[in-house]
Amino acid sequence: MKRSHILSLARPCLVLSAVAISTTPALAQEVQQGAAGSVPATQEPSSAEGSPGSTDADAGQPDIVSRPPREDTPAPQITRSKPGDSRYRIELGVMPRYISNYFQAEDQFNTGSTPEVSTYVTVLSGSVAYDVIHEKDSTLTIGGRVRQNIFADIDGADSTELDATANYRKGSNEFRVGYYHNPKRLAGIVSNQNVYAETNRVNLEYLRRISSRWRSGVGYQFSRETYSSDNTRDVSRHQFHADIRYKVTSYFSPGVGIEYEERSGELENNSYSQITPMVMVTSSISNVAYLSFRYRHILRDYSTDIPSDSNFGRDDTRHELSFYGTVQLGHGLSIFGFAYHNNSDSSRTGSSFKSSDVGLGLFYRFP
Repeated sequence: MKRSHILSLARPCLVLSAVAISTTPALAQEVQQGAAGSVPATQEPSSAEGSPGSTDADAGQPDIVSRPPREDTPAPQITRSKPGDSRYRIELGVMPRYISNYFQAEDQFNTGSTPEVSTYVTVLSGSVAYDVIHEKDSTLTIGGRVRQNIFADIDGADSTELDATANYRKGSNEFRVGYYHNPKRLAGIVSNQNVYAETNRVNLEYLRRISSRWRSGVGYQFSRETYSSDNTRDVSRHQFHADIRYKVTSYFSPGVGIEYEERSGELENNSYSQITPMVMVTSSISNVAYLSFRYRHILRDYSTDIPSDSNFGRDDTRHELSFYGTVQLGHGLSIFGFAYHNNSDSSRTGSSFKSSDVGLGLFYRFP
C-alpha cells in the first residue's frame, strides 16, 4: 500500500477526533473506571492505557478495547472508588499465560535467524491507586503498577514492567496521563545472542460522555525503544487514536475506532506508517461480569525507498482478534481472562506469521 493511500485512509481519524471533541456534554453524571492497559507483554494495547469511559451499567469494570494489543500484559485495573469508599485501593494478582510464536510476534526480529518459540509465562502483579480528589462529581486518582513476567521456556526472558497513571474526571469529561517503562525485554535472538529492548512510553487521552448512550475518546501515544546490541534498530513511535461507542443495552455496546501510527527507525528500512480501523463490542452482566471483543484490521506500509533494503516495497496486512473478560467473585476476588490472535500476511517472503496469546488469572482487591 502506497503512503498516499495510507494518508487518505487516515482522514476518518481526524473526522472522528472532531466528533469526539465537539459534542455537547451529557447532563447525566459520569460514572467511569480507572486507567486500563493494552494487551500482551511480548511488545498494548494498551493497556495499558485506556479507552472511553463506561456507562453506568459497566462502571467499575476494566476497559481496554481501544488499545493496541501487543504492548504489555492485560490485567484488570483498580477502578475509581465511589463517594464514601476508601481513598486508596490495592490489588494483587497472579496470571498464567501461554504465548505461541513469541519472537515472530515481536515484529522487529521477524527473520529466519530468530527461532520460533512458544512459552508459558507467569505474571505477578501489584497495583495501588489513591484518590487525591474524592468528590461526588469529580475525582483525581493517581496510581502505579508493577508486573513481573516469569518465563518458563526461554532463558533470560524474565522482565519487569512499571506503570504510573493520573486520571482526572469531572462531570462528563475525563483526562488521563500514563507512563510505562520496561527496562529489559527480550526482543530476539541473533547469532545465539539475546537481544534486549528498553521501552518508555507516554499516553495522553481525553474521554467524553456525550449522552447516556454515546461516549467517545481521542488520544496520543509516544514510545521509544532502544536495543542493547544494535542501535540501528532503535525506533520512535507516534500513534493517534479515536473511537466512539453506543450503548444499546448494558449487554450490548458496539463501537468503532481508528488508529494512525508512524514509526521512525534509525534506519529507514525499519520505518513504516499504518492505519488501523477497528470494531468492538462490550457487555456488562449485572455488574458481575464484563466482556469485551475487538477486531483490528492493520494496514502497514514500510517507508524505505532504497531498492536494496529488505523492506523495500513491503506491505503487511494484519488481522487481530481479541477477547477479555472479568468476573467478580465477591470478597474482593475476581477472575480475569483474555485471548488474542494475530494473523499477519506480508508481501515480503518469509515475513507472514501467526501468533496467539491466552491467559487466566486470579486477583484480590482491598480494602
